[in-house]
Amino acid sequence: MIVIPRPRILVKAVVSGGPGGQNVNKVATKVELRFRLDDADWIPPHVRVRLVAAHRGNLTADGEFFLTASAHRTRRANEEAAFERLAEWITEAATPIKRRKATKPTRSSDRRRLEGKKRDSAKKSERRSRDW
Repeated sequence: MIVIPRPRILVKAVVSGGPGGQNVNKVATKVELRFRLDDADWIPPHVRVRLVAAHRGNLTADGEFFLTASAHRTRRANEEAAFERLAEWITEAATPIKRRKATKPTRSSDRRRLEGKKRDSAKKSERRSRDW
């Protein structure tokens, strides 16, 4: 489990976009997390590489990783949601890729496949016109 050092991440509250009535233009409830990926020594290097590959759109040209959350009505709830999503993304990037084991089809599945092919072939051969 990777511990996210909250003091090293810039948390910024911004005004949410879109509809929302009278309150939307006054209250900054949308939360934006930002941190420099190169300086994030709390994320192992191989995890950083996979994090960038999976979330390339969340990386700025300056090498800053950002994440926004605006699903909730309060700033605190959006901040918690943003940190939870960041933890999920890091955990996903840290889990190794499960390699597929090659297997052979069973004898019965092979037999069923061939029987189906014979059935289809017979069906199509019956459609052909016969020239006497």
